[in-house]
Amino acid sequence: MPALPLHVQLFAYSIAAVYRHGAHARFLVGLGAGVPACQYPSVRDGARISSRVSYFYRINETVSFECPEGSQLRGSPMIQCVTKGRWSAAVPRCQPIAPAPSSPERRLRRQHRHWPHATPVATGAGGRL
Repeated sequence: MPALPLHVQLFAYSIAAVYRHGAHARFLVGLGAGVPACQYPSVRDGARISSRVSYFYRINETVSFECPEGSQLRGSPMIQCVTKGRWSAAVPRCQPIAPAPSSPERRLRRQHRHWPHATPVATGAGGRL
């Protein structure tokens, strides 16, 4: 019986290796059988990868993250692929930035703009009527 083609052998080896090392481990067929790598980090809550995007990352490669305007990054802005195909930290999330509360003075000025018929009152010295 003839031997299986090399690409079929590598594919079968990769599946067996992933099974042995768990869901976080992946093996790059292009680098040769048995070379550990990290899988694409699943981004969430609006975070996006700001560095090179790939299905797999070699050991010591890093991935950087950023958030859209109006939100801030919670977690590490950069993670690294470490031994056994795991990431050095959890994938960060984006959290919306709460608007700054307005001061009473700003609210009054806004109200004055909505009431054009209001007349300013002149006060005497010391702010008394």
